[in-house]
Amino acid sequence: MAQIELLQPTEKIKDSYGKINTSLTNLNNNKLEKSGDTMTGPLTMTAQNSNPNAYSQPIYMKYVDSGGTERSAYLQTHPTGKLIFRDGVNDGELTFWHDGNNPASVAANGYQVLASGLIVQWGFATVAGNNVGTPITYPITFPNVVANVLTVPRANIGVAASPENPTTSGFTCYQGHSTDLTVHWIAIGW
Repeated sequence: MAQIELLQPTEKIKDSYGKINTSLTNLNNNKLEKSGDTMTGPLTMTAQNSNPNAYSQPIYMKYVDSGGTERSAYLQTHPTGKLIFRDGVNDGELTFWHDGNNPASVAANGYQVLASGLIVQWGFATVAGNNVGTPITYPITFPNVVANVLTVPRANIGVAASPENPTTSGFTCYQGHSTDLTVHWIAIGW
């Protein structure tokens, strides 16, 4: 895990880079808190000028990589809103998990799209008795594949519920009790 040291906006930047980035002189360092390998707090980065296609002013930092080498790096926002990380070795874009790129519906029948692309969906339905199949539709369609579906009857009566023919949009549920039962289900896919 990388150790991150936030540079003060004056002398440390001057010492590390031979110049002072004057746009950081008003940075309030009290808003960012460091605990172990984690920094928390608001981080606001704005474009260098009124041009919406401009990159933000960079925020410089030092960190220790997993091999123990101290590196200098900077963060900068791209005009598309992505956060750019540059240290000359591990340059790239950072993606943050937020409501805009990881939608969810936190409801009785709901879902969560994770940053990795994995989707977890859940719900319940009344399933017909005597092994008559009841179709169940997911709240959203899995874009690629459903990897697993698990069903459990609400009542503890020694009867199992069985998901059959799972697709990216739903499955058919069977249960062998003589009456209809409420069945809870969870599906995982991507």
